[in-house]
Amino acid sequence: MEKIYGTSVRQDGLHKVGRRNFTLFYGLYTDERGNKFEYRHTFDHNPTWEEVKAVLVEAINEHTEETILNGFEWNGQRVWLSERNQRDFMMMEKLTQEAYPLKLKINEDSNGEPIYYTFVSEEEFAVFSKLSSQHVTDTLQAGWDEKDNLNPATFGF
Repeated sequence: MEKIYGTSVRQDGLHKVGRRNFTLFYGLYTDERGNKFEYRHTFDHNPTWEEVKAVLVEAINEHTEETILNGFEWNGQRVWLSERNQRDFMMMEKLTQEAYPLKLKINEDSNGEPIYYTFVSEEEFAVFSKLSSQHVTDTLQAGWDEKDNLNPATFGF
């Protein structure tokens, strides 16, 4: 599905827009810059519920992954939570008991320059690690709930 920016109202549904073309609209989300968007997909035939659901699940999974990667903030800075960073942060929490202050690259700015944060204590890093893990867990749960609540009737099935 493609992201379509500029909408302010959720308009989930499958709409016939031509003889054989159907457009699927789903969701109302806000990106990291505060811009609202929805997902849209065009079918060149009248799709089955299974086809529509597969496209919706893919979009929800994409949004969930994007939110995990870009949706966590620590002290006003976005933290890039790639799978590698998640593993590294958990490992560092266990192995760096005497390595403070601990300077870590948490993201990059729009020019590709690194953004660092210096943790001054084991306690501060433990809070960061716990909150980043909770962000991942909460985001995954929200994605699972969203997929579990897909209703065929919303899309005319």
